[in-house]
Amino acid sequence: MAPGMRRLSALSLVGFIWFAWRLGHHGPGPAWPLALLLFSAALTMFIWTVRATARTRPSLIYDPAAPKILMRHGPYRFVRHPFYLTYLLFWTGTAAAVAGAAGWLLPLIMATLYYRAAVKEEQAFYASGMANEYAAYCGEAGMFWPK
Repeated sequence: MAPGMRRLSALSLVGFIWFAWRLGHHGPGPAWPLALLLFSAALTMFIWTVRATARTRPSLIYDPAAPKILMRHGPYRFVRHPFYLTYLLFWTGTAAAVAGAAGWLLPLIMATLYYRAAVKEEQAFYASGMANEYAAYCGEAGMFWPK
């Protein structure tokens, strides 16, 4: 596992523990139904993406190796980074679940980290032999949201 992935995983774990502690001590906020919807969407997207990558594993976040494949099936038909979309939906759900502006701090940090990782991965595609194919793909699928 790349050092960047270890740091991101550790931050995710700490963030989840904080979320669970806050939820346990303060209860759910008024947007709890929205949070449940976001958690359900995240889980659905995660399962769909895992199934789409079962036979062909994508590179892991912060992998320094050049990309070898370009997936365009399953959720990849619509978004270029469905795993990151899953995580963004989850973290947005945590912010919606707890009342107060403090609940948005970690989701904003995580969104920034996922965006930076996605940009780095896309730069690797543009520097590879798949640059033209990837450019066409970018015209068809959004980064985190369908076009």
